[in-house]
Amino acid sequence: MGGAVHIELRSSSRDHGDRIGAPPSMAVHSGGVGDVRGDPAAGARIVQNGPQITADRYTYLAGLGWALLAGAGALACWRTWRRPLAGIALSVAGTWGVLTWNQVQIWHDSERLWTYVVAVEPDAVIAENNLGVELDRQGRLGEAIEHFQRALRISPDYALPHHNWGQALDRQGNHTGAIEHFQEALRLRPDLAEAHNDGGVALVAQGDVEEGIKISSRSCHLG
Repeated sequence: MGGAVHIELRSSSRDHGDRIGAPPSMAVHSGGVGDVRGDPAAGARIVQNGPQITADRYTYLAGLGWALLAGAGALACWRTWRRPLAGIALSVAGTWGVLTWNQVQIWHDSERLWTYVVAVEPDAVIAENNLGVELDRQGRLGEAIEHFQRALRISPDYALPHHNWGQALDRQGNHTGAIEHFQEALRLRPDLAEAHNDGGVALVAQGDVEEGIKISSRSCHLG
């Protein structure tokens, strides 16, 4: 008895979350792939690496000795000047509490976080891409495309905004435009599995089923 081969074509935009980020690593979330460039083991290293604007995590270990000295000094002073130090400690704690509250508001959600980053660092290409991903996830496709365009103006060789832009166009029904961006993403990053898959899906939507299956099947070999 002969067997049948069934190939399922799915748009990664519905299966993945954060839009595609940078070549080193990706984080996935509904609507695309978000850039989380960096090495997972970077926190264990001392030397700065990666494209982060700042890497304050590297200050934690270096600051440990100073924190111990400050703590010992505060304890010695506390035994001598307990009452005045109590007022100072309360004032410092209150100030830190307010600063912490303000910082937590920035991390309230993805849109607020990436909006803040692009406001303080206009050339933050990863933030532009990821803000576009979040807006696309909310269905705000026009606004999302604007941020993908900005990301590409900052870094024309960045493949991920092309892929994410293609996904947004595909959901708008512009399959031809979507395919162009998927192809450009693959020109820049031939190993981008999501672009192979989504390009194939767009071709199938245009009626080119055979070529669409051929293109999408390549994603299976790329993981």
